[in-house]
Amino acid sequence: MATAPDQRFTAIIEKEDDVYVALCPELDIASQGESIEHALANLQEAVDLFLDAADSRELQARRRGPVFVTQFPATRGQTSRPFWTRSVPDPRGAWLP
Repeated sequence: MATAPDQRFTAIIEKEDDVYVALCPELDIASQGESIEHALANLQEAVDLFLDAADSRELQARRRGPVFVTQFPATRGQTSRPFWTRSVPDPRGAWLP
């Protein structure tokens, strides 16, 4: 299945030991390389190969929505209790203690 030439995907690249690992979170495809540039090129190739081979049902099932990558400051030491004791939302809508 071909993709539009201007379709864009996200690449998240991390160094793991002596290689760089690149992840495309929208399609859950990963690759690696000796440098950031090499990892990105390998990821682009892997995504292109997937898009060429995938049928529309597989692409629809695998494709995730928009991905937003940002940074935020940690507030270490500024809370009165550990994060694991805070209330968090349950997937069903209830709040867990």
